[in-house]
Amino acid sequence: MALLLSMLAVSPASGTETPDNADNPPPTCKAADAPDVEPHEKTTGHFVLFDAYWEEAPLGSIDDAGEIAINYCPALLTTTTDIDRGGNTTTTTSLTASTSSAETLIVHVLDTHEATVVAADAESVPASGLSLAQYARVGDAVDAGGQVWWLRLDDPNTDDDEQSDLTVGFSTLRFDADQWAPPDDAGEAFRYRFVHEREPGIDPDGLPHFFAYRARAEGAHAAELVWDSYHVGTKDMEMAPGELEDLQWIFTRPGTYETSAHLVGYVNRSNAVNRSNADPISAKTTETSKTQKYVFPVGDTLPENEPPLFGVNLSVAENSRAGTAVGEPIPVYHAEADTLYYTLSGEGSELFTVPNSTEPHQAQITVATGARPKLDFETKSTYDLILGVSDDKDHESNFDDTVDDTLAVRITLTDVPTGVAIEVSNPH
Repeated sequence: MALLLSMLAVSPASGTETPDNADNPPPTCKAADAPDVEPHEKTTGHFVLFDAYWEEAPLGSIDDAGEIAINYCPALLTTTTDIDRGGNTTTTTSLTASTSSAETLIVHVLDTHEATVVAADAESVPASGLSLAQYARVGDAVDAGGQVWWLRLDDPNTDDDEQSDLTVGFSTLRFDADQWAPPDDAGEAFRYRFVHEREPGIDPDGLPHFFAYRARAEGAHAAELVWDSYHVGTKDMEMAPGELEDLQWIFTRPGTYETSAHLVGYVNRSNAVNRSNADPISAKTTETSKTQKYVFPVGDTLPENEPPLFGVNLSVAENSRAGTAVGEPIPVYHAEADTLYYTLSGEGSELFTVPNSTEPHQAQITVATGARPKLDFETKSTYDLILGVSDDKDHESNFDDTVDDTLAVRITLTDVPTGVAIEVSNPH
C-alpha cells in the first residue's frame, strides 16, 4: 500500500585465432538507437573502442553501396579456449555487444597502472618500471625518475599478474577482403587517424600527452611507436581487413585526455540495385568515417556522480543518551493501517532507531541503546541515512513487509564543548 514520507577483460592469448567477418556481423548500435544510459566508468575489461565496419546502404539505393563507420557502442572482446581430445588448444575471439555508447563510456586508467620511468634496458627495469630504451620518445616528455600511467599488454617480459586489467584496442575484424581495395603503388593504406583534442600548442610541456605503441615482439628490443601527441607529424596506424590491434597506452601525467579517431581508406563500392551482380564502381575511392571521440580519465579514483535527492536535515548533540529524540518527527501521509513500521539503512544506521508508530503517524528518530559513546563529533559528525516506511500490507491487505516509501535523512552531531575547571588559589 502506498505511503508517503514528506520530503541516488584480458587480452587475447598468443596464437589467438582471428574470427572471420561472418562471426562478427556489423553492430546494430548507432547514434540514433544507442542505449540511453548514464555515463559509466570502466576500469577493467577488453574494449575495442574504435571498431570499424562497412555500413551498407538500403537495398535499392542507386548511389554508393554504403560507407565506412565506427561502432557507436564500443564492442567488448571476449576469448574462449577449447581443448580437444588430443590435447590441442584452440583460442578464439569474438566481439560482443556493448551497453555503453561513445558518449557514456568512461575509460579510467587508475593509479594502479602507475610506473616509474627509468633510463635502462630490460634487465634492470623493475616490474613497475618503464624503460626509455624500450619506448622511444617518452623521454622527450618525461624525465627518468618521473611517473607515467599506462595500459600494459602482454609483451615477452610481462608476467600475467603485471598486465593491466583494462585493454583498449582497434578493430577491423568486421571487414573482409572483398570490401577493401588493396594499397596502390603509392602506398595508400587503411589507417586510423588520431586526433588529440588538447593540442600541444606553444608549450607542449604544459599539457598532458599520451603515446601509443604496439607491444614488443618476441626478441625485439623496443616497442613500435604508433602515435603520440607530443611530436608533430607522427604517422597514422595502418591496419588490414580482419585485424585487431591492442596498444600500449602511456600517459605522461594524471588528468583528463580527450582523443578521437576516424578511419581513412580505399574501399570497393558497389551499385546496390542488383546486389547479386554487384561490381565495384571504383577500386580507388577514398572513404573517411565519422570521427569518434573518447575520454580517458587518468589518475586517482573518480567521484561518483550521484543524482539529487529530496531529504531532511536533523541534528542531535554528541554523546546523547539512548532514547533522545533526533530532531522533529517526520509526518507520514496516506497511512490507513493501525501501525507503521520503519527502517534505517546506511553507514551508522545502527546508532539510531525509529519506533513503530500509531495514530497520528509520524517517524521519530531516536538515539539507539549503546550508541552514546560512539556518537562523537570529532570522530564522525554527519550520518547520511535512508528512512523507510511500510504498513506490512499489499494493495489487497495481505501481509507484505516491502518498504512503501523512502526518504534521505542527514543527521548532524552538534559539538558539546568539554568543561574545564579553573582553580584559583587564595593568597590569603
